[in-house]
Amino acid sequence: SWGLLNLTHRNGHENPEELIPGKKFKAKVQLNACAHALSPGHRWRVSLSSAYFPHAWPSPELTTLQIFPGDETFLNLPFRKSRPEDAQLTDFLDPECSPPLPTEELRTNSRKRTIEHEVIEDRITLTDKVDNGRYRFVEDGLETEDVGCDTLSLKEGEPLSLKVNCERTAGIGRGDWQTRVEASGTMTASLENFEVISRLEVFEGGQRIFYRTWDFQIPRGWV
Repeated sequence: SWGLLNLTHRNGHENPEELIPGKKFKAKVQLNACAHALSPGHRWRVSLSSAYFPHAWPSPELTTLQIFPGDETFLNLPFRKSRPEDAQLTDFLDPECSPPLPTEELRTNSRKRTIEHEVIEDRITLTDKVDNGRYRFVEDGLETEDVGCDTLSLKEGEPLSLKVNCERTAGIGRGDWQTRVEASGTMTASLENFEVISRLEVFEGGQRIFYRTWDFQIPRGWV
């Protein structure tokens, strides 16, 4: 399981409060629900971190948190005791689904993930490209494809240098009729705002029939 909490929201999302350096405070982090039977002699490990990227955008400044162990620092877990009727429980059945429609593979799916370290700027770039292939439905000849590429770039020790770019291409067509949508979005942040630039293009055949861009800012607001 895992959980995430913006510490400025420790007393509620509707009333964020500033964190004062050096001041001790209490926080409750709700974990996602899960179930596990702990065997004798086994242990659970709890890990804490001041950052959880890419699940959450990093703070604008590097932070150091101090945890105070003691009676007020604990992990609270619901506990279910074994029952005699547990012996009558049966395993879950396999999930049911309809058989897939027959298709022809026109382009094989693939995935490539690379990490690049630019040593002069000390910038790390992660590129994750997923090509889900192109397929044709045998029954009616409809063709579909989608490709995505995510790029995350960050300088060591500089949270404000983070840049995330996402690109998506989706195509659908049949015979001479072919359409394609290309979309991309880039997000960065300053001390005060998140900055987003997005692009959308639509093609029919080889001709672009729609194009639009967005460029806007969102106040960070204690994030």
